[in-house]
Amino acid sequence: MQAQLKCDRDSELRKAFPDVTRAVSSAQYENATQGEGETVADFWGRLAQLGNNLGVGEEELLRKFRGGLQPALKESLIYLTGTVTVSGLITHLTTVETRMRSAHPPSLAAFQPLFATKCDRDFRVG
Repeated sequence: MQAQLKCDRDSELRKAFPDVTRAVSSAQYENATQGEGETVADFWGRLAQLGNNLGVGEEELLRKFRGGLQPALKESLIYLTGTVTVSGLITHLTTVETRMRSAHPPSLAAFQPLFATKCDRDFRVG
């Protein structure tokens, strides 16, 4: 019920203040970046919706999408070659994102010094 009321209220506000709504959507689009914890697919969906509301072309939308990605994901685009479709780009970035999330930082327990000192030999267990 609340979702319906919010939807009705938003719809009426858009009708009553189209210039303000467009300005807000434009500002949101211009400042859009991938949020912490936001997946690539969610960021693309949010950006595409804003872009469609503003009548932004696909090429501009892709430029904005690439520019708004998290730095590690942006770096992974260097390795793409040739013509890449939107779905191919999303698939590539989702794969990179999954690998990044599943990677665990190295444990200090597994740390081995490059050389043994007298102190290391004296206190080494095992």
